[in-house]
Amino acid sequence: MTRSILMAFGSVVLAFAQQASSQLPPGAMTPTQAEIERTVPPIGQDIPFRLVDGFIMLEGVVNGESGFYMLDTGSPFALFLNNHLLTLGPSRQIASGSAGSGQRVVVLAHENVDSLTMWGDVRFRDVRWAQSADFGFIEDGIVPQYLGFIGHGILKNFEFTIDYDRSNLFFSRLDPDGEALVSRVPLEDVHATLMFACRDCDRQYDQIPFRLGEIPLTLGIDTGNSGGQLTLTARTKEALEHSGHLTAQGDSYILEGLEHEEVSFSVDGLRVMVGETDGGTLGYSFLRQFKTVWNYQLGTLVLVR
Repeated sequence: MTRSILMAFGSVVLAFAQQASSQLPPGAMTPTQAEIERTVPPIGQDIPFRLVDGFIMLEGVVNGESGFYMLDTGSPFALFLNNHLLTLGPSRQIASGSAGSGQRVVVLAHENVDSLTMWGDVRFRDVRWAQSADFGFIEDGIVPQYLGFIGHGILKNFEFTIDYDRSNLFFSRLDPDGEALVSRVPLEDVHATLMFACRDCDRQYDQIPFRLGEIPLTLGIDTGNSGGQLTLTARTKEALEHSGHLTAQGDSYILEGLEHEEVSFSVDGLRVMVGETDGGTLGYSFLRQFKTVWNYQLGTLVLVR
């Protein structure tokens, strides 16, 4: 499978994690405060990751099965495991739907996952806040031995930095006001601070308001998207092409002059579809340009050159 096919395949597959919702379905399990404390990554240490076609993959183990988690800021679940690969025990169905590429996906909540390892060597026993679905198609299309997603339900509890150039993550605990206790980002290196539309919330937590000239455009920001895509009305698409903001480049598009708080960005490698409303998601093709610092308690995404 070529890289271009993988990029398209990945973004439509992972659309389910957002569509399944921008909020958790009824019956989904979330960690308690005590359990959140147990999910703490190694603070002050770099956590290496493997970049696979724009997706962040972290080594791990679930019930003795070694493989890779995907760090997916677009997934509302704390832990969304792959029951095609893993044997997980008793469960109950809490939701169902379809992946963008057509596969039916049934979401199960598990009473207990015996053991798992994340963040290199952080081990957990008797995990009661995991969900699962059959992600065998991700094993086939992106990475074998796919364990599942690490998502917003865990990531919202920390400030974390993604460095694509060095292929590592860095986590910090938060003080009561949501500020990071440890930061590696000198203020003079900050290129821009993007503000999420919703601060410290579990609905639409990944949405950021932008503008293209006079056209407002709210876009999601998602590490679980290998490229990025826009859905535009025919009228908006025509206007952006006429103004030079949107330009075709082979099978994809370049977006120029995307503004947030007086800072302008360019993004390439975008898929563009015509729909009834304007929106979309920015993924790796945008995020790879920066070191990014995510803090959902403050509602900020800091971009560092």
